[in-house]
Amino acid sequence: MLQFTWASRSTFLHSLTLIACLVLLLPGSVFAANDTADTAIKLDAAKNSAGGSLIGSTGGVYRYYHFLYQGGNVQVLVTMTFQPGFGKVGPRQVGFNVYGPNNLIWVGSPLGTSQDVSTVQVPVASSAPFDALVQVFNYTPGIQVSYNLWVSGLVGGSQSGPVVTNNATPNTAAVITTDNVLIDGTLIGKWGGTFQYFTLSNPGHGVPLAVTFNASPLYNGQGYAYGFNLYRDDPNSQVTLAATSAPISQDASSITFGASVSQDAPAIYQLQIYSYWPGVPVSYHLRITGLGGPIPVKNGGHS
Repeated sequence: MLQFTWASRSTFLHSLTLIACLVLLLPGSVFAANDTADTAIKLDAAKNSAGGSLIGSTGGVYRYYHFLYQGGNVQVLVTMTFQPGFGKVGPRQVGFNVYGPNNLIWVGSPLGTSQDVSTVQVPVASSAPFDALVQVFNYTPGIQVSYNLWVSGLVGGSQSGPVVTNNATPNTAAVITTDNVLIDGTLIGKWGGTFQYFTLSNPGHGVPLAVTFNASPLYNGQGYAYGFNLYRDDPNSQVTLAATSAPISQDASSITFGASVSQDAPAIYQLQIYSYWPGVPVSYHLRITGLGGPIPVKNGGHS
């Protein structure tokens, strides 16, 4: 039978105390409850966001989330912001993948970096419903990144489709305040450009203002004849270009553009969608997330 002297017992208890202290000093991300696919955290329309931190390794460190996709080819937008951004961690070292049935994989695409906060995003769409698994990853050895993940467009969410008219100039921009807003419309282009404008408010605190613009038919010339620009109203009443649309997905009949911005301070943005395709009606589906906060009365805008 093993016996402890008072001296050995004291040493043993001291060792236990030291181990307990070392455990408390380990990063919280080591003990994350959702570090396997089996322990993925559920996201839904009522709770569509989550966040955390990851200390990377060459073999990859992961966090997992899942959500029920509703099917019907409804587009659900998955967006992640993280800091430090690509400038420190390098390209493709931090991001996420979305896994569906039959080996379907959607890979988050970089949308840009603002104030060392990078954004990756991907639209998810399929004809059949399924349980989507989101894998957040960090392959940068020893670098800790903080991230926020959003899934917008899920069934039951606060989404609306306002009827927008007479917003062809900055001064008549449609004011949009509802998060997860969905807007359908048509642009008939011309050589000098046809435009529609929307005024948006973002609450700051790193919440990404994300815009996706799905348009059809596909342009039959070089480059892109339609898309959008996002302008920010700065405190000194100057308007600066904050983001320009970039293609993120395409099928046989349509193309989707996206852009995202985020910053600590609340901000007012003006969204300009455009078409330079003369005489051709372009149907679009516009999705905007990350809205919130009051929108003050504006004088003027970008033209």
